[in-house]
Amino acid sequence: MSFSLKSMAGLCALLLCGVAHAEQTACERFEQQYAKQYAEINCADKDTAVVRNQQDEYAVADSQNRLLVPFGTYPVIFAHNAFSQNGKLLLNISNQDGKEGVIDRNGKTVVPMQYDDIQMPKQADKPIFIIQNSEYGERYGLADQTGKILLEPRYYKINPFSEGLAAYSADPITKYGEKNPHARYGYLDTQGKTVIAPQFANAHEFGADTAWVQHPDNSDWLLIDRTGKTLMNAPETYQNIENFEQNGLAIARKNNLYGLINKRGESVLAAEYNRLLWQDTEKFYLLFKDNKFGVANAQGKIMIAPEFDFPTDWDWDTKQTPQGQIAFIRGFTVYLFNQNGKQINQRPVRYAAQCAHVAIGLPHKTQAGYRVSKITPDYAENNHIVFANAANHIKLGECSDVAPHKKGRTHKKRRS
Repeated sequence: MSFSLKSMAGLCALLLCGVAHAEQTACERFEQQYAKQYAEINCADKDTAVVRNQQDEYAVADSQNRLLVPFGTYPVIFAHNAFSQNGKLLLNISNQDGKEGVIDRNGKTVVPMQYDDIQMPKQADKPIFIIQNSEYGERYGLADQTGKILLEPRYYKINPFSEGLAAYSADPITKYGEKNPHARYGYLDTQGKTVIAPQFANAHEFGADTAWVQHPDNSDWLLIDRTGKTLMNAPETYQNIENFEQNGLAIARKNNLYGLINKRGESVLAAEYNRLLWQDTEKFYLLFKDNKFGVANAQGKIMIAPEFDFPTDWDWDTKQTPQGQIAFIRGFTVYLFNQNGKQINQRPVRYAAQCAHVAIGLPHKTQAGYRVSKITPDYAENNHIVFANAANHIKLGECSDVAPHKKGRTHKKRRS
């Protein structure tokens, strides 16, 4: 039996699926204003950019074109994998020999340039990966975001962190460059401390406080908790089981069809679908069967049988209302279903006056051939909406462009 990591959170099916920002950041305006002054400008966060001059020297500048790190201070400064969160900015740097390190936005050294590779964190509670090459392959270690070394780079493998834990192995690959068949995996926390001792032949990331591991004899797969306690053996009837979600269910594959199981290994939704996708934001499953789609709730109960053509855009056109109803758009029609899967409304689509993120539809008036493409909570909060034309060229509009309303008056959506 094999196991996959967490599946994609969503699927962009057709046209009008490009991502657009609700408004330009200061750095994006800086890019446009000073494009001719520099050979290259790359935003590291909303207020800061890495710039390169015609002499191929790098610097760090703020959105007012003030140099925070002067040209030539470091041979190379990378922007593409910068860490930016809560006002903190960490940048990857490199010298002429290819050794890498980390600096802050003002050029202060956080991690010295002495490592063969640096992998920056994605979240504030995650450490920095420091990597050294050795005779028998890469060795991984960890540093915190102040530069303190948590683990010297001596580990054969440290996987990405999930729920505060990462699978790791200290066993090296063989001298011939092959994976060590006797390597054992355990788990460590973000401080580099071992939480579950290396003992498994394989180990996957944690999800919903559980993880799949392979018994050291390389046969059975086991579901363990955060202490390493075995919760169950993987049911042999399934060829693949994904991570459990917070709702306590996991997508499982049987004979190339998908269903849902619980943490006791019991079937909750029969494996008869061509594909299942968990929508973490909306808290429901998209079901695909015989080129039709439907919806199951977080408990695995079918709300909409898979009898409908695909929505225009999965990420934006299938939503759950605060009342638990499911709304999706297909073409120029919006369909609304109650929690029992009964269709309760079908009408031409239109947007609500206040740009509510649940609303789905077309504008009252188009903007020179553009139609509404996206609407999200972020756009709604800023009174913005995104338009796209047939060529998928994006531009920004206001809520009033799609639903004219009198100033100072709050318009509510009419009841379905």
